[in-house]
Amino acid sequence: MGPLLFLLYVNDISRVLPGENIKLFADDTNLFISGVDVNTLNQKCNYCIDTLNRWFVANRLHVNVDKTNIMIFPKAKANDFCVKLSDITIAKVQYCRYLGLFLDDTLTWSNHINTVYSKLMKYVGIFYKIRSKLPLPLLRNIYFAFVYPHILYGIEIYANTGSTHLKKLITLNNKLLRILQNKSYKFPVKELYYNFDTLAIPKLHIYQLLIFVHKFLHHKHLLPTAFANYFTINSAVHLHNTRVRENLHLNSVSTNYGKRTVRYKASKIWNKMPSSLKEFFFG
Repeated sequence: MGPLLFLLYVNDISRVLPGENIKLFADDTNLFISGVDVNTLNQKCNYCIDTLNRWFVANRLHVNVDKTNIMIFPKAKANDFCVKLSDITIAKVQYCRYLGLFLDDTLTWSNHINTVYSKLMKYVGIFYKIRSKLPLPLLRNIYFAFVYPHILYGIEIYANTGSTHLKKLITLNNKLLRILQNKSYKFPVKELYYNFDTLAIPKLHIYQLLIFVHKFLHHKHLLPTAFANYFTINSAVHLHNTRVRENLHLNSVSTNYGKRTVRYKASKIWNKMPSSLKEFFFG
Protein backbone atom coordinates (compact mmCIF):
# COMPACT_ATOMS: atom_id res chain seq x y z
CA MET A 1 0.00 0.00 0.00
CA GLY A 2 2.93 2.35 0.67
CA PRO A 3 3.90 3.10 -2.96
CA LEU A 4 0.25 3.39 -4.01
CA LEU A 5 -0.58 5.83 -1.21
CA PHE A 6 2.53 7.90 -2.03
CA LEU A 7 1.50 8.15 -5.70
CA LEU A 8 -1.96 9.29 -4.65
CA TYR A 9 -0.38 11.83 -2.32
CA VAL A 10 1.77 13.46 -5.02
CA ASN A 11 -0.65 12.93 -7.91
CA ASP A 12 -1.68 16.59 -8.15
CA ILE A 13 1.88 17.89 -8.60
CA SER A 14 1.31 17.95 -12.36
CA ARG A 15 -1.30 20.72 -11.82
CA VAL A 16 1.12 23.02 -10.02
CA LEU A 17 2.57 24.33 -13.30
CA PRO A 18 -0.17 24.26 -15.95
CA GLY A 19 1.26 23.89 -19.42
CA GLU A 20 4.66 22.69 -18.24
CA ASN A 21 6.04 19.22 -18.88
CA ILE A 22 6.37 17.41 -15.51
CA LYS A 23 7.24 13.72 -15.50
CA LEU A 24 6.95 11.51 -12.41
CA PHE A 25 8.50 8.12 -11.78
CA ALA A 26 8.07 6.83 -8.21
CA ASP A 27 9.61 9.54 -6.01
CA ASP A 28 11.60 11.16 -8.86
CA THR A 29 10.22 14.35 -10.38
CA ASN A 30 11.56 15.69 -13.68
CA LEU A 31 10.67 19.02 -15.23
CA PHE A 32 11.34 19.72 -18.91
CA ILE A 33 11.34 23.40 -19.91
CA SER A 34 12.01 24.79 -23.39
CA GLY A 35 12.55 28.24 -24.80
CA VAL A 36 14.39 30.24 -27.45
CA ASP A 37 15.84 33.10 -25.39
CA VAL A 38 18.35 32.01 -22.73
CA ASN A 39 17.59 34.80 -20.24
CA THR A 40 13.84 34.26 -20.43
CA LEU A 41 14.38 30.51 -20.06
CA ASN A 42 16.57 31.09 -17.00
CA GLN A 43 13.86 33.21 -15.36
CA LYS A 44 11.23 30.62 -16.23
CA CYS A 45 13.31 27.84 -14.67
CA ASN A 46 13.68 29.76 -11.43
CA TYR A 47 9.96 30.51 -11.33
CA CYS A 48 9.07 26.84 -11.93
CA ILE A 49 11.52 25.57 -9.30
CA ASP A 50 10.26 28.08 -6.74
CA THR A 51 6.62 27.16 -7.47
CA LEU A 52 7.37 23.45 -7.16
CA ASN A 53 9.24 24.02 -3.91
CA ARG A 54 6.27 25.88 -2.42
CA TRP A 55 4.07 22.90 -3.33
CA PHE A 56 6.55 20.54 -1.61
CA VAL A 57 6.58 22.69 1.54
CA ALA A 58 2.77 22.90 1.60
CA ASN A 59 2.61 19.11 1.34
CA ARG A 60 5.32 18.63 4.00
CA LEU A 61 7.80 17.14 1.56
CA HIS A 62 11.49 17.99 1.29
CA VAL A 63 13.52 18.44 -1.89
CA ASN A 64 16.97 16.88 -1.70
CA VAL A 65 19.08 19.68 -3.21
CA ASP A 66 22.15 17.43 -3.38
CA LYS A 67 20.27 15.09 -5.73
CA THR A 68 18.70 17.90 -7.73
CA ASN A 69 20.45 19.19 -10.83
CA ILE A 70 19.84 20.90 -14.14
CA MET A 71 21.07 20.14 -17.63
CA ILE A 72 20.87 22.51 -20.59
CA PHE A 73 20.60 21.56 -24.25
CA PRO A 74 22.66 22.56 -26.11
CA LYS A 75 25.65 22.78 -23.83
CA ALA A 76 26.91 26.08 -25.35
CA LYS A 77 24.04 28.01 -23.75
CA ALA A 78 24.77 26.86 -20.19
CA ASN A 79 27.53 29.33 -19.25
CA ASP A 80 25.47 32.04 -17.53
CA PHE A 81 22.58 29.81 -16.52
CA CYS A 82 21.80 29.93 -12.80
CA VAL A 83 18.87 28.25 -11.04
CA LYS A 84 18.40 28.47 -7.27
CA LEU A 85 16.28 26.58 -4.78
CA SER A 86 15.87 28.35 -1.42
CA ASP A 87 18.97 30.48 -2.15
CA ILE A 88 21.00 27.35 -2.92
CA THR A 89 22.37 27.15 -6.45
CA ILE A 90 21.37 23.96 -8.20
CA ALA A 91 24.31 22.20 -9.78
CA LYS A 92 24.64 22.10 -13.56
CA VAL A 93 25.67 18.66 -14.81
CA GLN A 94 26.89 17.34 -18.13
CA TYR A 95 24.99 14.08 -17.78
CA CYS A 96 22.41 12.48 -15.52
CA ARG A 97 20.53 9.21 -15.21
CA TYR A 98 16.93 9.14 -16.35
CA LEU A 99 14.93 5.88 -16.31
CA GLY A 100 18.06 3.77 -16.66
CA LEU A 101 19.58 5.85 -19.46
CA PHE A 102 22.40 8.36 -19.04
CA LEU A 103 21.48 11.59 -20.83
CA ASP A 104 24.33 13.91 -21.75
CA ASP A 105 24.12 17.56 -22.75
CA THR A 106 25.64 16.88 -26.18
CA LEU A 107 23.26 13.97 -26.90
CA THR A 108 26.11 11.73 -28.00
CA TRP A 109 25.08 9.08 -25.42
CA SER A 110 28.76 8.52 -24.71
CA ASN A 111 28.18 8.30 -20.94
CA HIS A 112 25.47 5.68 -21.34
CA ILE A 113 27.58 3.69 -23.78
CA ASN A 114 30.54 3.85 -21.39
CA THR A 115 28.31 2.66 -18.53
CA VAL A 116 27.06 -0.34 -20.54
CA TYR A 117 30.62 -1.03 -21.68
CA SER A 118 31.87 -1.12 -18.08
CA LYS A 119 29.08 -3.51 -17.06
CA LEU A 120 29.87 -5.92 -19.88
CA MET A 121 33.67 -5.79 -19.50
CA LYS A 122 33.45 -7.77 -16.25
CA TYR A 123 32.15 -10.78 -18.18
CA VAL A 124 35.24 -11.14 -20.38
CA GLY A 125 37.28 -13.06 -17.82
CA ILE A 126 34.28 -15.05 -16.63
CA PHE A 127 33.36 -16.15 -20.14
CA TYR A 128 36.92 -17.30 -20.81
CA LYS A 129 36.69 -19.59 -17.76
CA ILE A 130 33.29 -21.13 -18.50
CA ARG A 131 33.38 -21.51 -22.28
CA SER A 132 35.14 -24.89 -22.18
CA LYS A 133 33.01 -26.24 -19.32
CA LEU A 134 29.49 -25.62 -20.62
CA PRO A 135 27.67 -26.68 -23.81
CA LEU A 136 27.05 -24.06 -26.49
CA PRO A 137 23.24 -23.84 -25.98
CA LEU A 138 23.81 -23.00 -22.31
CA LEU A 139 26.48 -20.43 -23.21
CA ARG A 140 23.98 -18.85 -25.58
CA ASN A 141 21.45 -18.63 -22.75
CA ILE A 142 24.08 -16.97 -20.57
CA TYR A 143 24.71 -14.35 -23.28
CA PHE A 144 21.00 -13.51 -23.53
CA ALA A 145 20.66 -13.41 -19.75
CA PHE A 146 23.66 -11.25 -18.83
CA VAL A 147 24.76 -9.35 -21.97
CA TYR A 148 21.84 -8.89 -24.33
CA PRO A 149 19.48 -7.07 -21.88
CA HIS A 150 22.07 -4.33 -21.25
CA ILE A 151 22.54 -3.84 -24.99
CA LEU A 152 18.85 -3.95 -25.84
CA TYR A 153 17.58 -1.52 -23.20
CA GLY A 154 17.13 1.90 -24.80
CA ILE A 155 18.91 0.87 -27.99
CA GLU A 156 16.33 2.77 -30.05
CA ILE A 157 17.75 5.95 -28.50
CA TYR A 158 21.39 5.47 -27.49
CA ALA A 159 22.43 3.65 -30.68
CA ASN A 160 21.17 6.64 -32.65
CA THR A 161 24.60 8.23 -32.38
CA GLY A 162 27.80 8.43 -34.38
CA SER A 163 29.79 5.28 -35.11
CA THR A 164 32.77 6.74 -33.20
CA HIS A 165 30.88 6.63 -29.89
CA LEU A 166 29.30 3.23 -30.58
CA LYS A 167 32.41 1.45 -31.89
CA LYS A 168 33.82 0.36 -28.50
CA LEU A 169 30.54 -1.29 -27.47
CA ILE A 170 30.20 -3.04 -30.83
CA THR A 171 33.76 -4.34 -30.56
CA LEU A 172 33.19 -5.61 -27.01
CA ASN A 173 29.98 -7.36 -28.01
CA ASN A 174 31.83 -9.07 -30.86
CA LYS A 175 34.52 -10.15 -28.42
CA LEU A 176 32.05 -11.63 -25.94
CA LEU A 177 30.38 -13.64 -28.69
CA ARG A 178 33.75 -14.80 -29.96
CA ILE A 179 34.80 -15.95 -26.48
CA LEU A 180 31.58 -17.85 -25.79
CA GLN A 181 31.73 -19.57 -29.18
CA ASN A 182 35.46 -20.24 -28.80
CA LYS A 183 36.28 -18.80 -32.22
CA SER A 184 39.49 -17.25 -33.48
CA TYR A 185 39.80 -13.60 -34.54
CA LYS A 186 39.70 -14.72 -38.18
CA PHE A 187 36.19 -16.13 -37.78
CA PRO A 188 33.63 -13.92 -39.62
CA VAL A 189 31.73 -11.56 -37.32
CA LYS A 190 28.48 -12.18 -39.20
CA GLU A 191 28.71 -15.86 -38.35
CA LEU A 192 29.05 -15.05 -34.64
CA TYR A 193 25.66 -13.36 -34.67
CA TYR A 194 24.12 -15.97 -36.94
CA ASN A 195 25.19 -18.78 -34.57
CA PHE A 196 23.40 -17.11 -31.64
CA ASP A 197 20.47 -15.95 -33.76
CA THR A 198 20.89 -12.29 -32.91
CA LEU A 199 21.89 -9.01 -34.56
CA ALA A 200 24.84 -6.64 -34.33
CA ILE A 201 24.12 -3.43 -32.43
CA PRO A 202 23.52 -1.15 -35.49
CA LYS A 203 21.14 -3.66 -37.05
CA LEU A 204 19.44 -4.35 -33.73
CA HIS A 205 18.88 -0.59 -33.42
CA ILE A 206 17.13 -0.49 -36.81
CA TYR A 207 15.13 -3.62 -36.02
CA GLN A 208 13.82 -2.15 -32.76
CA LEU A 209 12.86 1.07 -34.52
CA LEU A 210 10.84 -0.92 -37.05
CA ILE A 211 9.12 -2.86 -34.28
CA PHE A 212 8.28 0.45 -32.61
CA VAL A 213 6.66 1.77 -35.80
CA HIS A 214 4.78 -1.48 -36.37
CA LYS A 215 3.34 -1.35 -32.87
CA PHE A 216 2.24 2.23 -33.48
CA LEU A 217 0.48 1.31 -36.73
CA HIS A 218 -1.02 -2.06 -35.82
CA HIS A 219 -0.83 -2.60 -32.05
CA LYS A 220 -1.04 0.86 -30.52
CA HIS A 221 -2.42 -0.60 -27.28
CA LEU A 222 1.03 -2.07 -26.61
CA LEU A 223 2.59 1.41 -26.44
CA PRO A 224 2.31 4.02 -23.66
CA THR A 225 -0.34 6.67 -24.31
CA ALA A 226 2.45 9.24 -24.73
CA PHE A 227 3.07 7.74 -28.20
CA ALA A 228 -0.57 7.90 -29.31
CA ASN A 229 0.20 10.60 -31.91
CA TYR A 230 3.93 10.10 -32.27
CA PHE A 231 3.90 9.39 -36.01
CA THR A 232 1.73 10.89 -38.76
CA ILE A 233 0.49 9.11 -41.89
CA ASN A 234 0.79 11.00 -45.18
CA SER A 235 -2.94 10.52 -45.84
CA ALA A 236 -3.66 12.59 -42.72
CA VAL A 237 -1.60 15.49 -44.11
CA HIS A 238 -2.88 15.58 -47.70
CA LEU A 239 -5.73 13.91 -49.60
CA HIS A 240 -3.81 13.14 -52.79
CA ASN A 241 -4.11 9.50 -53.85
CA THR A 242 -0.39 8.84 -54.35
CA ARG A 243 1.77 5.75 -53.93
CA VAL A 244 3.16 7.07 -50.66
CA ARG A 245 -0.12 8.10 -49.04
CA GLU A 246 0.21 5.26 -46.49
CA ASN A 247 3.84 6.10 -45.68
CA LEU A 248 4.83 7.97 -42.55
CA HIS A 249 5.03 11.73 -42.98
CA LEU A 250 8.56 13.14 -42.88
CA ASN A 251 8.87 16.66 -41.55
CA SER A 252 11.59 18.81 -43.07
CA VAL A 253 14.71 18.87 -40.89
CA SER A 254 17.93 20.77 -41.50
CA THR A 255 20.13 19.78 -38.55
CA ASN A 256 21.91 16.57 -37.60
CA TYR A 257 19.96 16.53 -34.33
CA GLY A 258 16.72 16.53 -36.28
CA LYS A 259 17.85 13.72 -38.55
CA ARG A 260 18.85 11.63 -35.53
CA THR A 261 15.50 11.86 -33.76
CA VAL A 262 13.62 8.59 -33.38
CA ARG A 263 10.56 10.07 -35.12
CA TYR A 264 12.47 11.12 -38.24
CA LYS A 265 14.86 8.18 -38.52
CA ALA A 266 12.24 5.49 -37.81
CA SER A 267 9.85 7.06 -40.33
CA LYS A 268 12.54 7.18 -43.00
CA ILE A 269 13.58 3.54 -42.46
CA TRP A 270 9.95 2.36 -42.39
CA ASN A 271 9.10 4.14 -45.64
CA LYS A 272 11.94 2.34 -47.40
CA MET A 273 10.64 -1.07 -46.35
CA PRO A 274 8.94 -3.24 -49.01
CA SER A 275 5.20 -3.61 -48.39
CA SER A 276 5.56 -7.37 -47.98
CA LEU A 277 7.95 -6.92 -45.07
CA LYS A 278 5.74 -4.31 -43.42
CA GLU A 279 2.78 -6.66 -43.47
CA PHE A 280 4.30 -10.02 -42.58
CA PHE A 281 7.72 -9.88 -40.93
CA PHE A 282 6.58 -7.76 -37.99
CA GLY A 283 3.20 -9.34 -37.29
